[in-house]
Amino acid sequence: MNIKNNIIFLLLTAFISSCYSYDNQKITIEKVTYYTEDSIPIQSTLYLPQSNLKSIIIYILSIDQERRFPDFRSKKDSIGYREILEFVSSGTGVCLLSPRVKQSINNIELMKTQTTETVATDVEKAYRFLKMQPKFSHVPIGVMGYSATGVVAAKVAARDSCIDFALLIVTPSIRIIDEADYKWTNHPETSAVPFYKSLFAEFRTFFPKDYFTYKGQVMVNSQKNPIEKQFEDCARESIRTINHNIISKIDNYDSIQYYAKKLIKENFDTKSLTQQNLLNLTGKPRNYTADEYVDELIKFWYTPQDIDFLKWEPNDYYPKINVPTLMLFAENDINIDAKGSIENSKKIIDTYKKTNFTIQVIPNVDHGFYEPYDTISFKENNKKYKKKRSELYFQSILDWLKNMHQ
Repeated sequence: MNIKNNIIFLLLTAFISSCYSYDNQKITIEKVTYYTEDSIPIQSTLYLPQSNLKSIIIYILSIDQERRFPDFRSKKDSIGYREILEFVSSGTGVCLLSPRVKQSINNIELMKTQTTETVATDVEKAYRFLKMQPKFSHVPIGVMGYSATGVVAAKVAARDSCIDFALLIVTPSIRIIDEADYKWTNHPETSAVPFYKSLFAEFRTFFPKDYFTYKGQVMVNSQKNPIEKQFEDCARESIRTINHNIISKIDNYDSIQYYAKKLIKENFDTKSLTQQNLLNLTGKPRNYTADEYVDELIKFWYTPQDIDFLKWEPNDYYPKINVPTLMLFAENDINIDAKGSIENSKKIIDTYKKTNFTIQVIPNVDHGFYEPYDTISFKENNKKYKKKRSELYFQSILDWLKNMHQ
């Protein structure tokens, strides 16, 4: 895409400055709105130190969640105000890049069209827009992603040589299809597994109570092997097959959905089922046959966003990242396979002799860099636990940025 087109696409509609003071720290806030080539507005908020600007981070907010920006007038705001203050006081500006679409069950299709690829494109446009501003043209600008948005940051850093640095925070660094297997086996309490299980249970209602057919074999209930557990295992096997044998090998979205539906229907012989059930899969209750349910389920389950994320393979991107990059992991993280991610990152670094990567592991913290419940307060004689975020999380990033500035 040439410079002329980029300028056309980055149509500035607002660039308004205001100033907040928080604990005697002066912060300039500039709100920016610009449009992509498909006329989708991207709204960002740029937090800047009033003096001594050393660098700017494009901080990618969650792909799925509703847009929220820190409120510096309230210490109760939990969405990043602490990070913003820490970064800004160190001389680093922060450009919060918002999600495209507000999360809602009523616009799930719109929300799910926002993939790591579309967000990576938005980041690149935000970068070019900032570089077009005379006051930022010589300022190093990097990208920061947390968890799933770390995938976005890695993609941008790998393919855009203009980016000056990258912060990959608890970024899954093994194949996501392997990550899904890891969570199912080792940490079934994480959010994805119960969601899968609830859909399996809903699908189960189309079948007789004491048996079902799977790959031509009749599965029957027994005390040693309950029918519900058998059904869940068979459904999980089918989903794993879709992930490994269809999604990993096919690029076309429609083809992936077609073969995924075909596999589920053939494995469970849904054509032999005539029962209809009233279900609320998409927010609108309706009667489904088993075949219709599978059609809706796969459409709902394997959206462009989900497929795009399942195709993440860090080995395709990390070797191409040549800018200074901090990879920060949490020792007790169960939301990603932290051990596998660290090992694979080190393997890539060693294999490709990358000297631009720094890997740090924060001890005794979870995915959000929170320490174990260690602060206790009492209310009406009931013990209440509060989480405390590790100081090492902030300090590690700030120290790394400080070294960047030197």
